[in-house]
Amino acid sequence: MRIASRARGLAAATALAVLALLTARAAAQAPQYSLDAVTAALKDAANHGNFDEDTATELLKDAGVTSPADIKTWLDQLRNTAAGQNASGKGDWNLGQIHTGTLYRVTYPLTNNCKVAQTVSITYPDKIGMQGPPTVDVPPHSTINVPMTLNYTPNPPIPKPPWPLGIDFSHFDIEGDITLTHPQFQKTTETADAIYSYTCYKMQRTHHITANVVLGPPPAAPGGGNPKPTKSQTCETLWNTRNFYPDSIVRQPNDCRDSLVQSALDFLHVLIEPARSANPGQWTWLPTEAQIQQMSTSQLLDFKARANLTAAALK
Repeated sequence: MRIASRARGLAAATALAVLALLTARAAAQAPQYSLDAVTAALKDAANHGNFDEDTATELLKDAGVTSPADIKTWLDQLRNTAAGQNASGKGDWNLGQIHTGTLYRVTYPLTNNCKVAQTVSITYPDKIGMQGPPTVDVPPHSTINVPMTLNYTPNPPIPKPPWPLGIDFSHFDIEGDITLTHPQFQKTTETADAIYSYTCYKMQRTHHITANVVLGPPPAAPGGGNPKPTKSQTCETLWNTRNFYPDSIVRQPNDCRDSLVQSALDFLHVLIEPARSANPGQWTWLPTEAQIQQMSTSQLLDFKARANLTAAALK
């Protein structure tokens, strides 16, 4: 399975200089800032890849720049400066739902807006099983789709079911950070008439990666070459995780009812009975064997869920 993911919510850290000016103005209720202070803050933000036209316009007006032509000149200059840099910042990268022990191929689009090539170093969140190249060379004004892999294996390993009463490992969240950095690089070009200098400022982006893990393999693709689960595996997965993966034998959850009845009876005798002996008053709702044998598939799964909740409340 291949996931093409784009990090979202990138908020530039250096834009805080601009936001600080807005906050200070509101606190002091000052009608104006000096033009030098405003333009210095805006240039610093643009040098680090950050530009917001509305904020820049408002600050320039506060600093006394009222001519539409002058404002446009400043905005064009700031916009062009920011367009030639790589913004630093932090953001979120949600990978959605994944399955344990399954290899996912993830693509991260890494863009270099600078006028010079940059070598980007990448630090991966090893604890969630993400790997990829440690460095990537990105040409100027280019985007490289960095190939990464994600293969989450619980460490320590999750015990195989049946799990202790009140514990459910079928769904859980994982998280980690991936950090991308490149150093500041200055290029100087000398001609017969002048010396030109360009700086690509340091960039550091950190994305907080999250995913929801489902214990067990994903459903097999219809008509594919993946091995299909047998009936016992399908029904066992339904009982343990409440996830149903139909195959050529088991088409719907109701096909598992007989198997789930036996699992529920085993659950009652092996796991619930010791807990009921210790706290009989908390288990008066328990069905009898005869009632379990008459339950529907959904009722059997609800019975297990309620038993787990009861046991968890007693801990």
